[in-house]
This record gives sequence, structure tokens and C-alpha cells, in this order.
Amino acid sequence: MKKIACLIYFFGKRYDKIGTCAINSFKKFHPDIDLYHINEHNSHEYFATKRLATIGHGAYKYLLAAEIMIKHKYDKIIILGADTITCDRLNEFIDGEEDILATLDYPYQLQIPIGFPVTPNSETHVNADVVCFNNINPILDIVKVAK
Repeated sequence: MKKIACLIYFFGKRYDKIGTCAINSFKKFHPDIDLYHINEHNSHEYFATKRLATIGHGAYKYLLAAEIMIKHKYDKIIILGADTITCDRLNEFIDGEEDILATLDYPYQLQIPIGFPVTPNSETHVNADVVCFNNINPILDIVKVAK
């Protein structure tokens, strides 16, 4: 059986209500998955926080996810944004074996600087606030590209 975690990360009072909804809705359908909520009250407990100023918030959540995976020996980690309301069990993420599982976002072109061809109607943008990683390597690659 895979050891799975979920990370929900948000900072600031303005996100408290919606973030609490994200946490509670995930817990309702996933009581068996370890949930990490990282905010301004506990971020100091993570080494990744020391790099926040140099990598920015976008890459920070991935660095946090990598740290949690390594420290607690998780096989898989789900990352959800504070505005994500879970309405059912995320079986596609839990059962999926691909390195990265994600949902699609608005239909606009994803342009990344690591050699993927960009053609009309290709590489639709993924929702970075609803993603699952089945190993740490793609997370580390994202952090490298984001620098």
C-alpha cells in the first residue's frame, strides 16, 4: 500500500475561510491520507522556507512537497490550493501511477523553457493547484526550472 500525503499551503488571514474549507473538504473524503497545512504559523518548521525569498511562492509549494516526501518517506503527494474544494475521493490521483497527475486549467498555451514544442492547440495549461506526484524527481525538476 502506498504511503500518501496531501499538502495545502496558504498564507494570510484573507485565505483562512476558503483554506479551511479546502482542508475540511479534503479530510472528509480522505481520512486515511496525512494532511499537511502549511501557513505563516508553522512555515518556520520547514527548511524550504529558508529558500522562499529566492524561489518565490510558486516554486515554494513544490519545495515544501519535496521536503515532506523525503522527511516522511511518502510514495506520493497531492498538492491542493486553498481555493480547492474536494467533492469526492480523488481515486484518479490515489490509484494513478504516472509521475505527475494533474487537472487541466483554462485553455491557454503552456510555455516552459525546457524544450517542449509549442504548436497551436498543444500543451494546454495544467492546474498547478490540483496535482499529484508519484515520485520526487518531477518535483525537483519543477523547482530547478522555476529558479
